[in-house]
Amino acid sequence: MQEVELVPGGKELLVTQENRQEFVALFIEYEFKKQCAPQLKAFKKGFNRIIDLPVIKHVLNPGDLEQSICGQKQLDFHELKEYCIYANGFDPDC
Repeated sequence: MQEVELVPGGKELLVTQENRQEFVALFIEYEFKKQCAPQLKAFKKGFNRIIDLPVIKHVLNPGDLEQSICGQKQLDFHELKEYCIYANGFDPDC
């Protein structure tokens, strides 16, 4: 376990009604930007190796790119059940 101060002297500060929004913003920034920076850098490096970024920027908008990488946001579970192969005692009613 590692303790990180989000602001200088933060170890001595209490989270209150007045500063809670600032705390949440700093916490999210740390969790999603600073802490994941090495992994994100490695992902970008690998992504840039296989994708010609200037071409992609002209062909796809950010939403199209996200869908290509992450898939659809709305999942069709009826379609999934229809095409799923069940095994090990599982069936469509599980």
